[in-house]
Amino acid sequence: FHAHTYHGFTSTSGKKIIAERDGVYLKFTFDDCRNLEEDILEVEKDDIDQWTYIASRDTWQHNVENDKDGKINIEDIKNSAVIMFALDCSSSLNGLFPTLKETAKSFISRLAGSDDTDTGIEETFIGNVQDNAPARYYNLQGIEVKNPHGGLFIEVKGGKSRKVLIR
Repeated sequence: FHAHTYHGFTSTSGKKIIAERDGVYLKFTFDDCRNLEEDILEVEKDDIDQWTYIASRDTWQHNVENDKDGKINIEDIKNSAVIMFALDCSSSLNGLFPTLKETAKSFISRLAGSDDTDTGIEETFIGNVQDNAPARYYNLQGIEVKNPHGGLFIEVKGGKSRKVLIR
């Protein structure tokens, strides 16, 4: 961690902070932190934020899903439901992202009790179709699945994509 700027406090750690790895988490330690009046900086748990690095966009994002104790925030509303798909696959799927997006919408419609069986997704073609090409499967989050079973998937085969329901 380097080339950062301190705002509202100082630290003797300098411009290069070494991280300690704890599983999937990185811990950065700042030494001798002081406020602008040179008093020792008191840091409460509520003053600490968690940030997540999004590699596909080369950016850091503030984590708003977990509280300071690591518990997931869930709001229990009795008369409604929300389903959120975290679809950060716009670059990994290339031109297939719109197809995946429509599949997710269709899935939500079915969960909401829609009688409409039309998913709104037609087969899409990219370039020349090769019927003998190996098929690749993606789940609704855009992650490639090696051995798909029991669910709705996007099949990509030789420049052609389509939704498939595997039972």
